[in-house]
Amino acid sequence: MDKLLEALIEEKTKLEATINKLKNSISKAPDGTVRVAKQRNSFQFYFNENIKVNKNGKYMPKSEEQKALRILEKEYNIRYLQACEARLSGVNRLISNVKRNNLEKVQFKMGKIKSELIEPYAVDDITYRKMWEDVQFTGKGFMENMPEIYTEKGERVRSKSEKIIADRLYKERIPYRYEYPIKLNEYGKVYPDFTILDMKNRKEVILEHLGMMDREEYVSKALRKIASYERSGFTIGVDLIFTYETSYEPFDGRALDRALKNYGLI
Repeated sequence: MDKLLEALIEEKTKLEATINKLKNSISKAPDGTVRVAKQRNSFQFYFNENIKVNKNGKYMPKSEEQKALRILEKEYNIRYLQACEARLSGVNRLISNVKRNNLEKVQFKMGKIKSELIEPYAVDDITYRKMWEDVQFTGKGFMENMPEIYTEKGERVRSKSEKIIADRLYKERIPYRYEYPIKLNEYGKVYPDFTILDMKNRKEVILEHLGMMDREEYVSKALRKIASYERSGFTIGVDLIFTYETSYEPFDGRALDRALKNYGLI
């Protein structure tokens, strides 16, 4: 989806929720209006049921202060409601305009044959995802004596934990590549376990599963790789996810779910 359209729809949803909340609050507020006067450091409130009859209003004692404040809140809510409704009207016009002038559909207006010869500036999500998933690459490969473990998608992976991760991504329809090669500074070519496509932001997120974190040599190598990721421009919490396990603490799929939620992927 066009990012501008997505932002406008999100703003529309927020405004509609705010408008409903304001209308509900206004309907429950006391009738009438309040005039406020300030005497030194204190406020005095004057209630007016009909301003045309009594412009100054009737003095409200201290015991009615909460009622006065609720009426003042109602006045603010009415003004804020009007502003929200005006803003919503503008947002709806913008949404209609953006949909009418969808940049991602321009090439198709040229006709099917011509559109196939054009490399568009903007593509829709479905096309973008397909283009990303169709990229051909050569993975790391497997040794002959390695166990054969296959995911629900039909891909071969190296461990049961990687199968859990792959199956979870597949179930959530999150596009990914298994062991897609990239180059890291001071480390060379690596094959990240999973390269995930964040469709919402159209960016790639690396997910590495560190499966033997109770082995000293493995930990040392893993730390060097993590440092190399960071020196190559990746940032944990932005475009880099790590999951862990040891022989005493097996991989917990719930940790993966939390990570995917934190990244806004599910």
